[in-house]
Amino acid sequence: MSWGAPPAGRPWRALFVDDEAEVLSALAARSRKHRRDWSITTAVGGPAGLSALAGPEPYDLVVTDLSMPRVSGVEVLAEARKVQPRAVRFVLSGRSDQKMASQASLAHQIFGKPSELEEILRRASLALAVGARLQSGEVERVTSGEGIPKSPKVFAALHTALRSESYEPRMAARIVEQDINLTGRVLRIASASPLGPRRSVTSVRAALVALGRDAVEQLVLLEETLSASGPGATSEMRDHALAVARIGMRLEPGLDGVFTAGVLHDVGRLLQAEPDAPGGRHPELGAYLAALWGFPPPVVEAVMFHHDPPPNPPLLAGTLWAAERIAEAGRRGLDGAESLVGAEAAARWHEAALSLAGSEPQSVARPRQGATA
Repeated sequence: MSWGAPPAGRPWRALFVDDEAEVLSALAARSRKHRRDWSITTAVGGPAGLSALAGPEPYDLVVTDLSMPRVSGVEVLAEARKVQPRAVRFVLSGRSDQKMASQASLAHQIFGKPSELEEILRRASLALAVGARLQSGEVERVTSGEGIPKSPKVFAALHTALRSESYEPRMAARIVEQDINLTGRVLRIASASPLGPRRSVTSVRAALVALGRDAVEQLVLLEETLSASGPGATSEMRDHALAVARIGMRLEPGLDGVFTAGVLHDVGRLLQAEPDAPGGRHPELGAYLAALWGFPPPVVEAVMFHHDPPPNPPLLAGTLWAAERIAEAGRRGLDGAESLVGAEAAARWHEAALSLAGSEPQSVARPRQGATA
């Protein structure tokens, strides 16, 4: 499925704010090949950034440096949330900003310097394309932060450490271990993951070695999110997400993103003001949040379609659909799978579900958030 095309009639508009004019000049030069999809404005310094935000045209993306004199990037982010509530907000953080990066709770994603413009625009395009499927009020609620978990502080610090040229598992582990409760939850999930060793994972450093950097980073993000206050943040939701993730790994061992998609698939329930009714919108909301946080397109797509995948869906989206069906109803949940994904995949999943029947519960209750979708 194709993501990332701007709406017909106009390109997406981006504002880049930095106090180094040469950085912005280089960025403007690289942006020329993206002119069909993006119109990029640059502002030298925080005051110029605030002036640009006050202009008549809305921005779809605001990217700012953090450490700037007179007006900091944090102030730019705060003003962007106030006057451009629909805009996606990113931070470009230099080495000297690593401590300050944890203060950027208003940013949806943090990038280290230097970062490729293409990657920044790719991630923004995905979030904007998914957001186009939502109603206006839903987009503003998510991007403004109203009623959703705050940007996870441990995740932000870990994200920076894992991408450092001087990365060491020991130093990254210390960041997570500062939060005792979070550490315990991450180790429990790491021990249960089929990706991990056949024994308990007893340290964050061991989890980094067993699961890899990306998996641990994503687990930290999920656990910080689910432990925040708000609708849906329950132990039942966590247990259901873990069950779906584990079943997905059994259905398609080695499939990139299957564990991540499983633990994230119901995160949209955190954004529901009221319990879901049949046909509820938590898959779309969850996909938007996953895109804002920088998860790759296959994961976002799987979250989007985990209740109602299109015919012949991508393998990850189909696997997530099947995993949740099995979690809720055992092998009976796969009724109709052949017409959706074809005989080969359906037969493979039926066989895996049969083996699960002897080692896993036949059904795992979904969180008590209302009727199933």
